[in-house]
This record gives sequence, structure tokens and C-alpha cells, in this order.
Amino acid sequence: MASADEYSIRSALQLTSLGADVHFVEALAPGQPVLAYYADESEEGWYDARVLRVHSGGSQVDVRYDEYEQIATVVREAVRARPSAGGGPTARARRGGGGGGGHVRVPPPAAANPFQAQREALPVFAYRQRVLDAIKQHQVVVIEGDTGCGKSTQLPQYVLEAAAADGLPCSVVVAQPRRISAMGVAERVAAERGERIGGAVGYTIRLESKTSAQTCLLFCTTGILMRRLSDEADAAAAAGGVRAQKLAGVTHLFVDEVHERSMESDFLLMVLRDLLAERPDLRLVLMSATLDAGLFARYFAAVPAAAGARAHGAGGTLGAASDVPAPVIAVPGRTFPVTALFLEDALELTGHRVRPRADWARKLPKNAGGGPATAPAYGGGARGARGGGMHRVPSEQGGMAWLPQPHAPARTHSDTQLATHWRAGAGGAGGGSGGGGGGAHAAFGEDQRADMDLPPIELAQRYASYSAKTAEALGALDHSAINYELLVELIVFLKAQPSERSAKALNELARDKHTAPLGPAAGVRARAPAELPPAPPAQPGDGDAILVFLPGLKEITTVHEMLLENSHFAREPQRSWIVPLHSTLPPDDQRRVFLRPPPELGARKVVLATNIAETAITVDDVGFVIDTGRMKETRYDPSRRMESLDEVQVSRANAKQRRGRAGRVRPGVAIHLFTRHAHEVTMAGHQVPEVCRVPLDRLVLTIKALRYPQPAADVCARLIEPPSAEAVRRAIAELVEIDALQLSEPQPAAGARAGAPPAAVEELTALGEHLAKLPVDVRIGKLLLFGAIFDVADEALTVAATLSFRTPFLAPFDKRAEADAAKMRFKAGQSDHLTVLRAYREFDQSGGARFQMARECFLSVRTLQSIAQLKRQLLELLSDARFVRPGLRARAVEAVGRRERGSDGCRTAIMLGVDAALDGGADGAAAGGALATPDDLDGSTGELLKSLLCAALYPQVVVVEESKKAGKMPKLLTREEGSAEPMPVQIHPSSVNAREAHFASTYLVYAEKVKTGAVFVRDCAPVSPYALLMFAGELRSEGGVRVSGRAKGGRRRQVEQRDAAGGEVVLCIDQWIRFRVPQRVESLILDLREQLEALLKTKISRPELELSSAGRGVLSAVMSLIAGQHGPGLGGF
Repeated sequence: MASADEYSIRSALQLTSLGADVHFVEALAPGQPVLAYYADESEEGWYDARVLRVHSGGSQVDVRYDEYEQIATVVREAVRARPSAGGGPTARARRGGGGGGGHVRVPPPAAANPFQAQREALPVFAYRQRVLDAIKQHQVVVIEGDTGCGKSTQLPQYVLEAAAADGLPCSVVVAQPRRISAMGVAERVAAERGERIGGAVGYTIRLESKTSAQTCLLFCTTGILMRRLSDEADAAAAAGGVRAQKLAGVTHLFVDEVHERSMESDFLLMVLRDLLAERPDLRLVLMSATLDAGLFARYFAAVPAAAGARAHGAGGTLGAASDVPAPVIAVPGRTFPVTALFLEDALELTGHRVRPRADWARKLPKNAGGGPATAPAYGGGARGARGGGMHRVPSEQGGMAWLPQPHAPARTHSDTQLATHWRAGAGGAGGGSGGGGGGAHAAFGEDQRADMDLPPIELAQRYASYSAKTAEALGALDHSAINYELLVELIVFLKAQPSERSAKALNELARDKHTAPLGPAAGVRARAPAELPPAPPAQPGDGDAILVFLPGLKEITTVHEMLLENSHFAREPQRSWIVPLHSTLPPDDQRRVFLRPPPELGARKVVLATNIAETAITVDDVGFVIDTGRMKETRYDPSRRMESLDEVQVSRANAKQRRGRAGRVRPGVAIHLFTRHAHEVTMAGHQVPEVCRVPLDRLVLTIKALRYPQPAADVCARLIEPPSAEAVRRAIAELVEIDALQLSEPQPAAGARAGAPPAAVEELTALGEHLAKLPVDVRIGKLLLFGAIFDVADEALTVAATLSFRTPFLAPFDKRAEADAAKMRFKAGQSDHLTVLRAYREFDQSGGARFQMARECFLSVRTLQSIAQLKRQLLELLSDARFVRPGLRARAVEAVGRRERGSDGCRTAIMLGVDAALDGGADGAAAGGALATPDDLDGSTGELLKSLLCAALYPQVVVVEESKKAGKMPKLLTREEGSAEPMPVQIHPSSVNAREAHFASTYLVYAEKVKTGAVFVRDCAPVSPYALLMFAGELRSEGGVRVSGRAKGGRRRQVEQRDAAGGEVVLCIDQWIRFRVPQRVESLILDLREQLEALLKTKISRPELELSSAGRGVLSAVMSLIAGQHGPGLGGF
């Protein structure tokens, strides 16, 4: 029996069109048919095999399904009998452990290795033996490695090479936080070993795998690894609780980028900490790039000492733990030294004075005199404004320029003045905790108070080495606000430096003063000059770029406008080299950041960026960094079900990353617009972990999918930094509300202390089991399932993929009005979701003209292609769960799309199946085009989709109170939990409904509620009252007639029916939304709602069942009611 790789199945039989999950093939005889089979998870936890007979005849491949039941048993036994005993390499890869299903002998790398010199030049090479010794001696090792040290590519190779040298079997799994990292690092490692990817080195990401039976080093995402652990828990549950070894065959597990503190990563660490008690032979290596390596080392000091003392098991408790933290090995990076300057240095350099009425000035007491502050000249609120302290004067080149008011005269600085300032010891430029620089740092002592908390005399004493003007400015500033005038002055100052005064020359000036880069305590390691690689020689006219870190797009726009009104930037060529960098900008605009201005122009590139430039994007010609010290961070208030995008101070870890951007190619300079005292004393070491600031419903689902018997709150309490109990409680309540989780009657826990209240047993419902397997938000997952049941799976997939990824609409910096007009052309049903759906459909069906269409309509081709890829992946999961026809593999659906002139292939595959579509079974497909999709988004199809959005997103509902005055915007109100008063909200400016004065319904559903300045709702759509009556919450007749829907705790309640005299009755949803209906209609609505709920429950429990004629009749009646074809009139409140 030959493996797929040995048989060259991809090239010989062109099987890539059939799917990527081919296990192996069996050539029965030359010229005879070939058997190929691939994994498919069954309910029993085994990986059954669907068998294809492939007849190779010229360029044609004829495929047909054999009888499943007759062959599956034979194939399953063949899979079990294979030596690797894991269901084949691809099956293991799908579970997250390809290459980890059994101990594998490590092949030696290629003899002639052109990469060897590069590998040995990496800083981590000097630590090779030390790391290997630590891994042998300790079960957990923490590696703190600066960016560029080589830890991700080299450390797993060192383990493989040591095993090969000792003749020992070895299986290494490396978990990466992102798909692109897993693929990129795997391909690099394979190249360094002189192999092709998929041999000894492979990778597995969501629905894509390149592994083989020889794979002994597997790179995967943390999500894939979690999926494997979940599958193992399912298999154990199916086997009656028999516990098999977890991560069987894996000898070494690396988890990279743990410092990013994603919710998934933190939870994985907790699961692995529990697992280590069962697997004393497993070696765990955590790799971090920033300051909190000690946090992980201390966390794993609590690894249970005794195998089997696992909290995961029923009645298990953590055993005795060691007090000794896991060892930490620190590896330096390969960056050049960066001179760090701070706010006090910036004020001293520029002589900046703070205007008393500026938005960034400390607010004086009311009796301090002065009238109202000058209105800001730029929009965007207090921190988004430049203020009124600049005035226009004629510039030397003609035209007008902005200059400070007379009370703050502008200063020009020559290189001589700059050198004089640094040599005078005015601010300890670059002086770190390791010594050097003196200045303010020596005066900090034990004083922990923030600068803004000091009275003027003590503030002046803290900064005694600086001028009185600097101390005065420090006292006048609001240190939590961005001083835009100072920021522009600094950019102008750095731009004005002659080309030969690059970042390298500025560092030499700092060294003349016997300073060093910021010391280890602040996050940058000081190294002797002899250790540094030689800096590239300075080129004539080589002007280092200036990278400015700002919180968001609003702040980028403010600085951009101010620079364009400055005489140094107002004219070409410099004007064109102010480059904004934000995730919402078009790819072409983002690519400009990598270009360099021609030396003959004499222009200096200025990049205005968010924290996307910290790690995601590297601009390799940056010599100067200006760090405002602010960033936008998403926070979640569970009690209000509301996210807020808050502007917060960066952490020391963020500051280190930003500072390091200036030292990628030569010595650089970073100017932080916060004080050195703030950095070293009051600033947080790292960001708040994601688990403490996002909704936890997905985490609770994962906990239950892993079969933890303890309450979710108890499991979450064991995380490295636990979330609040209220956040967990709210997540459980939301899962109960959408019927994904049910709470059974509380039972006393075994071994619980006397008097402790028993906890309710949390169990996943059938819906929750399905949602746990979908890699999307639980409400989006519910939309997918309902879309499949109501036969609009393709449309639901598009909406779900867009909500899970991002909008394809672009907003070019200089063409926003045109882009907004193009977006409104696609507006459908007053819905942001349907607007995106219409735009995507037009792109998908445009064939060869799609790229021109995207350019003309300001659509991101890359985003649309990513949406198509995500659609196919989600469709495969729906197919695996039997909500759509079986066998729809993502790769096969992509092949269908290629036959349709590049469509996503989903709709045709859903309607016809892969085989019929590839055989040209439909007229449209046979002609090379996608099946025609009628645009009914303003009609019944649109109403149905909005109703399913209501089913998925409820209770995220807005009540519209329209004004009686023509043209006036309506009042929008939403329910706030725990408050009797509704909360006023606004529609986000990016919505197609932002300027809508009249809606088709009194009710809107929305995807998220975000607080910035005001409270905004994003991605909204009007929904029919009948959609609310059919899908939303608990429905009852007021006065206690009947109840339909889910009550608290997931238990259905129903009370006796009341005889009512004629007239109207009130139907109420969750004691909140009320409708007045004729009495004769009341029973019809309640009966239909109950029948719909029974049908949905059955279909979700057994999705493979075909609907009966009665079931189809129920769905038809609901759709007709929603579409308004047969609906009685309703009176709202």
C-alpha cells in the first residue's frame, strides 16, 4: 500500500479537485482502478472512510461514490491495521496532530545545507546546548527571545537534530497563533533542512494540511491543537469515559507567541498544565517575546506533582505543586541599539509650551480665570483636535504655513544645538536602569506617584536636570492626552535634519555622552558594541523614515491634516510621502509604506500608523519612532452587553515593540511621549489579557466541549489571569438564552465542603454541540445552521463569513466621498448585511471582469477572496454536520468555482453536489458560469435573511421612535440589562443606515454595540414584527395565557390557557416588546411558534433527516408570514 506522496497522486490523477484530505491510495494493478479514501469523523469518534474509485483515462478523471455501508467497514479495518494506527496521516492532521500519532524516526537533514551559515549567525545558536539541556532536565521551559533571534525556526530543529543524532524517535508539534505563521515558519524550516514541505516537516491549519506518515515536526495553529484535544475528549466520552493518553505520540510541544495573551492561547496553557500530570514524558516549551516570561514560569510552577491528580477528571484535584518556577532562558535579538528619549526630552528639545486652553492641557479650576476654551479647529472631539493656538503666516516659499501663536515662538534647531543638549546631560537621553544618562531617572528613588499627582515644586525636583520651561510644560500637560502640536513640532524637527544625520549618527551623539540603550528592566537589552552586527553603510541622501504610532484612524487623520498645512510638508515631493497605515485602508495604500522616496527628491517618509506596525508589518527603513503612548483596545462590559473601543496607555511590552522598530537596519532613535518615570514606575508591564476584556461565550462552549465536569466558572478561575466571575456568569446566561447550554437541577458535588451551595450542572444542547465545532461567534454559528434549515445556506454563509472577517468596502484616504457613494449603490433592504451580500454576489458572478468591478466600486479583492475561502471552509463543516449534502470538501468546492469562471462554487455545490457540478450537470455550470442567483434581497429572500439574523442576534434589538417632524432623525433605544430605562444609541457612521430617517420596521437588529464617544450599533437591519414573534425570546400572552420559547434555565414552561372574550390581546416577548393582536390571531401565532420550535429542535438534533411534508409546510407558513403575504395586522407599543 503506497502513500499519497509516493504515488504522486496530485500530479498523476489530478485529485486536488476532489479534496485535500486523501489518505493514501492503493494501486490494485498497473492500469487498474485506484482506491483513494479520506477521513470523515463519525458520531462514534472514529474516522470512517468514504471511498472513491478513480479511473485514470488520459486527462479525464471519472469519480463515483461506491456503496458507503459495504465498503466503510473494510476500509476502517484497513486503517486500524496500518502500522501508524492513527487513521492515516491526514486524519491525524485534521485532529491537530499530524505527525504526532506515533513516535517517528527523524531523518537527518540534507548533507549540503546552504542555510547553515545563516542559521549559525542567529543569536539563538549560541544558546543551542543550553536550551537542549534545559528541555532534558525540566518538563516545562520558557524561552524569552527578542524579535529576530531565531527561536521559532531554530529551537524545534535543535530538538529534531538531537534526536536524530541519538537515534531516538521524536515527534514535535509547534502551535502558532496565526495560520500565516504556521505555514510560513514550516516552509522556512523545511527549506533549511533541504526538504520539501510535507515530509519530515509539515503544517496543519484550518482545513488545509501538508503532512505525511514521515512528519515528525508539525506546525499548526492553536485552534487546530485545541480541536485535537476536543476530539480526544469526544472519543473518550463515546468510549464510556475510558481515558486514552492525550496527545499520544507527541514528545515535545512548543507554544509560540504566548505573550500575545489571546483567549485561546491562555486557555490552551491551562489545559496543557493539567495535561502534564498525565504525561510526565511530554516536554513543553513556551516561547515569549516580551517582558512577562516570568509570569508563565510561575504559572507552571504549579504543575501537579502526581500523575492522575488531574482536575479534569471527576473528583480530581490538583496535586502537590512545586514552588520552583519553570526555568527561563533569555535570548537577545538581532536589532541595533535604539536611543530612547521621553516626553521630558522632547519638551527640552523643542522648547514647547503648552497653551492653557489646549485640549491636551490640564484643566484649571473654575476660579483660575479665563473664558470658555477656544473651539477646536479640527473635528473629532477633545483628543482629536489641534486646538486654536496656531495661526497662518506667509511661508518663505509662498502660500501659507501654520506656526504657533506669539506666546510660544517656534524654535529651529541645528545639529550643534542638538549635540549641545545631549552633551549637557539635560535629560539622560538613552540612560537606562543599567546606568548612564543620569538625568531624571536618578531622582525617581522609591517615589511611586505619577507625574500628574505631584505638586509643581516636587515635579520640578523630579526633573531637576531639565530646564524650568520643561518642568512647567510637564506640569501643564494632561499626560493622558495626545499633544498634537508637540507631535507635529517633533516630526518637523526630525524631517529637517540633514540626510547624513541619520539615526546612526544620532546614536553616536548619544554615545558621546556615555549613554546606553534603555536597560533590561525597561525591556531593551544593553549590549556591548562588539556584539552588534555592523550597520549598513550610510548612502548619500539616505533619509531614515519617521514612524509615528497613533491610537486610531481619527488621530491619523488629524495629524495628516496638520502636516499638510505645515510649510515643510505642504508641497511636493514631501507631501506625497506622508503615508497613513491602518487596517481599514486599501491594500494599495498599505503597500506604499514599503516604498522609499528616491534620494534625489530630498523627501523623508513619514508613516502615521496604529499598533498594526508593532508586529504585523515591518517597515525596514525606519530610523526614528515617535510613540504617542496611546492605543485603542476593545473592552467588554458583560453587565451591559456592550463593547467599548477605549483609548488606553500602552504597556511596557508595547513600548518595547514600538521602540524596536527603529533598530531593524541601523542604530535608531525612539521618542516616547510619556515620561521615563511613567515608563519605569507606573506603566503596566503588558496589556490586559484578552480573556479579561472580551465576551466569554466561545470559551465556555470550548470548556464544555472538552467535557470538563466542573462548572465553567471553576475552570476559568484556573487560568493564568482569570476573568471576572460576572463575565463568566453573563456568558453562561447568553448561551442558555440562545439554547446552546442547559442547566439541570443543582447537585451536591462530591467532596464539596459543608454548607457550600450546589452548582447547577452545565450541559451542551444539540445546538451547543454544533456551535462548539464552528470556528465563529456563537450567534453567527446559529445563523449558519438556521440558514441551512431554511434553504438559504449560501446567503447565510456569505453574511456569516463577512461578519467573522471584515467588510470588503474600502475607504481610501483621499476618496472617501466616492467610496461612500459606491457603497450606497449596493444598498439592499436597509441592511448592512444584505448590502455586503449584494456587493459580494456581483463580484462573485462577474467572471473575468471582477477585478475591474472591484476597483470601480472600491471593494477589496483580497478581502472578497478571503470571504470566499472562509465560506468554503464553513460549508465543509456544515456538510460534515449533515446540514447540507455530505461530501462538500472545501478544495472540491473551489474546483467547482474554477469551472464557473472563478466563483466561490458554494451555491452550485450545495444545489448539485460536487460530482454533478464537475460533470457539468447544470446548464449554467456546463457553460462555464455560475448558476444564476436572482437578486431578491429587497423582497422575500431579503426578509427571510433578516428574520434569521433576528433569530441569531436577539436580544440585540433597537426600538425606533420616529420623529413627527419631517426629515428629523428618529430616536433609537435599546434595552439595558438591570436598568428600567432604555439606553439611547446611534447608528454607526459606517452603516448604510447612518442617515436614514425612516425605517421599514419599528425594530432593528444589530451585530454589535460599541461605545467610543457615544454608544453606536454596527451592522443593523430592520426586522418584521413577525420575525420577533417567531424567533425572539420567550413569547407569552399577557395575563398568563400561554408561553412559548425558552424560559430561564433552558426549561420550557407553559401555563393554562385563558378564555378571553372578543377583542384584542397582547403578546409580549421577554416582558419587553409587546404587540397588540386580534384574539383570533393569538392562538395561530402561538401554535405556529410551537410547531416551528419543535421542528428546529428535531432538525438540529438530527440534521441528516429529511423534512416531512408537514415540516415543509411549517417552514412555508413561517416564510409567508415573515414576507407579509398572509400576515394579520399588528399593533405595536
